Amino acid sequence: MAPQPPPVLPTLDDEEAGVMGLTEVEPSPVDETPSEFKEGYFPAEEKHEGQQEYGLPQRTTTTLGLGGSHGPVWWLTRIQKYSSYAFGIFTTFHIANTSLIPLAVRSVPEANRYLLLTRPYYQSTLAEPLVVALPLLAHITSGVALRLYRRRVALQRYGAETRTDKRSIPWPALSGTSALGYILLPLASFHVWTTRILPVYMHGDNSLISLSYISHGFATHPFISFAGFSALVSTGVWHFAWGIAQWMGWKPSQMSQKAPYPSKFWSLGGRPEKLVDIPVTVICLALYVCGAAMHMAIFQLNRRRGHKFIFNVALFGFCMSRIVTCILRISSVMYPHNIRLAIAAQIFTVAGVLIVFVINLLWTQRLVRSLHPHLGWHRVPSTLLKLLWPVIGLTLAALITVTVQSFYTLRPRTHFIDRAVQLYGTTLLAVISFLPLPILAIAFAVPRTQRHDKFGAGRLTVKVAVLVTGTVLVCFGASYRAGTSWLNPVPMTEPLPAYFHKAAFYVVDFAVEILTVFLYALMRVDLRFHVPDGASGPGAYSKSQALGEKIDA
Repeated sequence: MAPQPPPVLPTLDDEEAGVMGLTEVEPSPVDETPSEFKEGYFPAEEKHEGQQEYGLPQRTTTTLGLGGSHGPVWWLTRIQKYSSYAFGIFTTFHIANTSLIPLAVRSVPEANRYLLLTRPYYQSTLAEPLVVALPLLAHITSGVALRLYRRRVALQRYGAETRTDKRSIPWPALSGTSALGYILLPLASFHVWTTRILPVYMHGDNSLISLSYISHGFATHPFISFAGFSALVSTGVWHFAWGIAQWMGWKPSQMSQKAPYPSKFWSLGGRPEKLVDIPVTVICLALYVCGAAMHMAIFQLNRRRGHKFIFNVALFGFCMSRIVTCILRISSVMYPHNIRLAIAAQIFTVAGVLIVFVINLLWTQRLVRSLHPHLGWHRVPSTLLKLLWPVIGLTLAALITVTVQSFYTLRPRTHFIDRAVQLYGTTLLAVISFLPLPILAIAFAVPRTQRHDKFGAGRLTVKVAVLVTGTVLVCFGASYRAGTSWLNPVPMTEPLPAYFHKAAFYVVDFAVEILTVFLYALMRVDLRFHVPDGASGPGAYSKSQALGEKIDA
């Protein structure tokens, strides 16, 4: 009998294919529902009292209407938070009276006047417990109780029953803000003992404690006083600043977890670039500093000789707001993920230029009153101009509100409303910046029945030329911003449009304003547009005395 040949082992392909081969099985839906998914297979769960159909606990309330579903951590955190707000009122007054005002007046007797003036408001029998003692006690006890409760929860979670088990489980991590609070506690207690308790024990009264008492301590014990107050102030300021940042959600660790959300559309200037934006912004910052110095120097020189021109102070304030804008923009470029810096820079960019718009309108009013005294001083145009100020203020408030809100929501409907308000605001500001031009054109087109009422120094044509030039510059920037706002938003997934180029941003936002600031300083608007104090009615401008020198270029 011949031996049987060994069986042929299947190849790897045959093993993978199986008996029938997976490629021969046509996929088809299963018609029959598995038995475990049929109704009645699993026993019905009993619905407990206080539970909704979806398994979520119902929100219960107490007799006072307070939420009953919040745990001890929620309540302790709220007590700690809102007690710090109340104590912050006292801290604000105290720091202002003992630090900021003495730094400004540079005199202990003069600073004592302000200290004694505000002391009754926070050291009275009723105010001191409500504003100082009780909030401070609630803040400290709630913080300690919160730490003890978290320790208890940790012990229960890990099943610590014996003392050895409890020692092996570490305490909850102490944050830097909390550690500063515990360090601040003995320092503040020593300060209270030396300024409130010790004087009562020694003299029976502490109402005479003033900055002279503190300065006497520095004179007799300089090292201890300086070290103690330095530790108290530095620790307190650091604890307060980081505490406020935590309550308001401004800590860096909280910035990326929630709103504000970055914009998904291109804006004027495009994406920040350190190598481009920082050098250009620094140059603009230096020019604004020079402009502020020029206008403040002109104002101080005029004030010494009794020549009052408040518009130089307004232009100084405009330059200072632009300095803040440049600083915020540099910071936002350095920290591109900090959306709040970008929001602040955008708000200052919108709000600052309004000062120049208002100045141009007021100078236009002076020119109209000079060309047509009876019409310019009439009640109707004066009332219309006064009604324009609240419109500008409300529009600015609306622009700031929707600008901030657009970064804090993802709802399309809210974004649609915010964009509508922004279009209205930018368009209105562009119209306001343009108003001096048609008003001056109408004033010169209407025939004059008498000679114009002269005011200031220099020829009328030079005044008009200076005002028209400044108006055209700022109107160009406002019109460009309004025009590009009306275009359809371009998402950042597409290339940056040419009209949003960085060059356009720095020209329409900074360059035209810098030229206007230097133009008004070099052309001495403080002399050209000056009118006598208390001028009212036709012919009031001509009552001013001549300045005695020609200043036309």
